[in-house]
Amino acid sequence: MKIILILLLSCASCIPGYKGNNIADNQNVKRNHSIDTILQSAQKLIKSYPDFVAGYANNHIILMDDRKMLWDDGIKNKSPKQLLDKPDLKDMFNQKYTTGILNSPPVAGFDPGRTRNEPFFMKMYGSSEKEVRKI
Repeated sequence: MKIILILLLSCASCIPGYKGNNIADNQNVKRNHSIDTILQSAQKLIKSYPDFVAGYANNHIILMDDRKMLWDDGIKNKSPKQLLDKPDLKDMFNQKYTTGILNSPPVAGFDPGRTRNEPFFMKMYGSSEKEVRKI
């Protein structure tokens, strides 16, 4: 078991998006969690934003700067207003995008991509015009 852990830690620099040089760096440990143990929807964030999202652990997305964001706030059956006003990260994945031609019009309230966790995107892109322009 120790040998496997050492091998995993020594290979951390091979992982796409890895920015650290020290194998004892916190980022290495986060990246060495098996992707199989991470929720599928959380994996999508990790794969889609490899320069921003380091991993997932204990109901939190872990960002590259070691900040953590709550994945699931535990509130069930949120109203449409709650989903728009205060979604957690998990809520962004509630509705699945439909591919291809629709056989019938979508049901009322079906609007994948509209539920957005604003703090996540503000951390990623900036929370002011000045911060956004830097990117």
